[in-house]
Amino acid sequence: LIAALLNLEALLVSGVLYGFPALFPLLQSEGFYSYLCGDDKEGGCPAQSARLNVVFVVGSVVSQFSALPNGIFFDRVGVKWCKLTGSVLVVLGCISCAFASANPKKIIGDGLVWGFALFALGSGAIFIPIMSMVDIIPRRSELMLTLLNGAFDASSGIFLLIKISGATVKHGFIALLIGPIICAISAVFLPKATQKYIEQKDEQEETPISEIPSTKSTSKQEGGKDVVDLKTSVSIVDDSIPVHLVLSKKSVKEQLKSFEFICGTIFWGIIILRLNFYIGSVQSFFMSFHSSKATEFASYFEFILPLGGIVFAPIAGLVVQQFDFKVGMVAAWVMGTIISVLTLIPVLDLQILTFILFVYQRTFVYGSVSSYIFSMYGPKNFGRMYGCTMLMCGIIGGLQYLLNYFTFSVYNVNFFAMYLTVAILHFVAGIGPVLFFRISRNTNN
Repeated sequence: LIAALLNLEALLVSGVLYGFPALFPLLQSEGFYSYLCGDDKEGGCPAQSARLNVVFVVGSVVSQFSALPNGIFFDRVGVKWCKLTGSVLVVLGCISCAFASANPKKIIGDGLVWGFALFALGSGAIFIPIMSMVDIIPRRSELMLTLLNGAFDASSGIFLLIKISGATVKHGFIALLIGPIICAISAVFLPKATQKYIEQKDEQEETPISEIPSTKSTSKQEGGKDVVDLKTSVSIVDDSIPVHLVLSKKSVKEQLKSFEFICGTIFWGIIILRLNFYIGSVQSFFMSFHSSKATEFASYFEFILPLGGIVFAPIAGLVVQQFDFKVGMVAAWVMGTIISVLTLIPVLDLQILTFILFVYQRTFVYGSVSSYIFSMYGPKNFGRMYGCTMLMCGIIGGLQYLLNYFTFSVYNVNFFAMYLTVAILHFVAGIGPVLFFRISRNTNN
């Protein structure tokens, strides 16, 4: 029952903003930022598209930047107050978007931008405590994390439902209030037995460091078995030893200095940058083909994106559960590399394959990054380490603004140069997992 409730909350709130491609034409049809098009307002213009993309960039970057303060806040106040605070912020975000002016003259007074920022801040404050509760089912924690991230993906379909229903932007955001209300109610009435169980699990996992073997300098003990002095290494240990039993005993400061954090953060940051740039620009990307089928393809993507979270999440979850996050890292990188190549080929029909691979990869990415942080650093510092990881990803994700600027202002809505740039970055990011496995193999040997 608790697992079902957690997935429902994630579905209603966590990744709603990433359904922006479905909201884009609705905002355009209601004339948001149409003053930028001058007299030729019908069908929109590049300046309007660029300004609408800024709204998504602000939301996605705030979502990642806010992960650190949300993580620290969660570690200090716990599930209940973190979810309540997040619910209030999401409510304020929905209200701001619902009553936003369609043609604000300055971005500082743009209710849509402020609304997306508040929604992103609040949804993160809700999603972090939700993820922390996967330890209620310890034997299936990786599977639960991936399913929750599948719900995160599927929540992007909320804007699609608003579009299909024929609702206005105002009425759509008012309807979204049901999500934070449910989250607030569940936070208040969270069974005390559940909270007690989580506390007991944290105490049980406080294994003394002296009992944990590592992989550097070895000495002989009973039976002639090699054990290792943990003080010499905080890197990945033998597969038979849970990784989080090593790094989770370290302080947050030591965890932040570890190779695993630095390497993993750069890898995930570049991967997520490519994901968000594609989501934010996909409508304009299809229009750049100047084909009668472009609008039809954009509609396909709006359907496939949330559907992927439902269809692919169980598959990705089973893979991560059966193997580990390293397999998820490789799978995410390989699929992303193929997608990067496909987006450089100017054949519209080929983009259907891009859609399918994209939603599958996105499920793997968010499922694997959560599993990576949970497994590597343990539940005790999960909030802060998840926040630090997402903060660094947000800094890298800030490059979205530059990518949009060059695409719309410098290259006149020609995506090839920027997609090529992102493809190169993505390919280079693959060095991360290679180093990861190489160091792991060397230390094990």
